[in-house]
Amino acid sequence: MKDAIIELSVKRLQTEGLRFSLDSLARELKVSKKTIYKYFSTKEELAVAIYRRFYGDAAAKIAALLESKGPLSEILSVYSQSFLMKKEEIFNKYALNEAIRTYTLSCHEKLWEQIEPLFPEDIRGAARAIIDGAYEKACASAVPPEKITDCLIKIIC
Repeated sequence: MKDAIIELSVKRLQTEGLRFSLDSLARELKVSKKTIYKYFSTKEELAVAIYRRFYGDAAAKIAALLESKGPLSEILSVYSQSFLMKKEEIFNKYALNEAIRTYTLSCHEKLWEQIEPLFPEDIRGAARAIIDGAYEKACASAVPPEKITDCLIKIIC
């Protein structure tokens, strides 16, 4: 149950942002809020678990894709999901917001460090500016990140 709570929480936080609530999470899991609090004594404890899971999974996915020489589109897709997890509005929801924000930004940076060697050294800074800018805009608009990734791949390749 603990894993189910975390997995669904990651999805809900990415899609709903501040509208994400324990009430809606409990409803979707068909459990009571009391059950969620059995596994996570506070919302902040759940928030920490959400971010640890997300970034652990994201780093592992990127590492596996890099090792198998997976498509750049899949690598960027994983990276783009990190932007949904670091939207500024999310951090206002938790008492541990500064600790979670710092952790998130550090993990996001580590994801880029995994990806960075895919680009020629002389354009890495520009590639990051373009990629990050595109995903940041996607988070603030109705444009799906997949469309941004497709467009980036056409431009880069």
